[in-house]
Amino acid sequence: MVFSKSKKEKIPSTNEVLEDLRSKKIKPLYLFYGEEEFLIQECVSALIEALVPKEMQAFNVDKIDGDKVSVRDVVALAASYPMMNDRRVVVVDNLGGLTSTEKGREILSLYINKPSETTCFVMVMNKKPDFRMKPFAELKRRNVVYEFLPLYDNQVPAWIESRCELAGVKIEPEAVHILHSVVGNSLRALQNELEKLITYVGKQRSITSDDVSHVVGFIKGNTVFDLQNALGEGDATNAMMILKRMLESGESPPGIIVMLTRYFFQLVKAKELCSHNVSEAEVAKALNVHQFFIKGYLQASNRFSFSELEICIEKIRVADLQLKTSGGDTSHIMEMLMYSLLHPQ
Repeated sequence: MVFSKSKKEKIPSTNEVLEDLRSKKIKPLYLFYGEEEFLIQECVSALIEALVPKEMQAFNVDKIDGDKVSVRDVVALAASYPMMNDRRVVVVDNLGGLTSTEKGREILSLYINKPSETTCFVMVMNKKPDFRMKPFAELKRRNVVYEFLPLYDNQVPAWIESRCELAGVKIEPEAVHILHSVVGNSLRALQNELEKLITYVGKQRSITSDDVSHVVGFIKGNTVFDLQNALGEGDATNAMMILKRMLESGESPPGIIVMLTRYFFQLVKAKELCSHNVSEAEVAKALNVHQFFIKGYLQASNRFSFSELEICIEKIRVADLQLKTSGGDTSHIMEMLMYSLLHPQ
């Protein structure tokens, strides 16, 4: 994930942290910031494991809360020599606490301009810093700033697949989409479920939708993807039954709305591409949908006219507004939405 304001100005992607580890070119300074705390902590752990053996970590790893210590104490720790090891790691969470005063920023800047080569000094913030100010300007100039953004909804399936690949496990496309639908976008929650699934399949080394059903604990046919398929096929009975089961199991109506909005916009895009004789593979890539599912999207897009898709998107928008403002029966709002999506005329 790369943050950039222009082609000339670029902050490195988080994958480059892992590349530093693979190439053993670990920098003396890192600034990690952003909302995706799981990926930040994962990169911090990877740096510690790469630099300090477990038996030496008690002597050579310091984790500090920037709101509870002075900037002088932090710099003193960073400047200290490692014990019986080549490197030490100092991690400061809540860096904003150390940079709230001009004096604190100045002291930290002095260290950043001449860091210890035997220390890996990792600074962590949840908010985007002001890169016009010290010490953030110096950190950016040194190319050691990494932004950890939450993944977009359509990026999560690829993340799940990459995690399985790293673990040497294959996962069926349907299993990926079901896991995503049930667990959501929390990477920490997804990683926890993946660890359970990988243990569950054992030597089989392949995760199926049935495995997800057994381990994650949901009933097949009870996800937003099943609902989308029923709508795309025009199967009113199945769509209403799936919606009922989803609501009874505690599925969030606003969450369903978000997914349905995305789905119908994808159908519009698929219909537009098909009108230009674009291949299935190219449509799948444009929609960011696994090729395993693309036939279903194409069949659904053919079932609707462009005007009907516009009506469906407007009906979803109205339902979303009703959920947010009317205070009415959410089940009734969602049921009426299903009916209007199945009969857009």
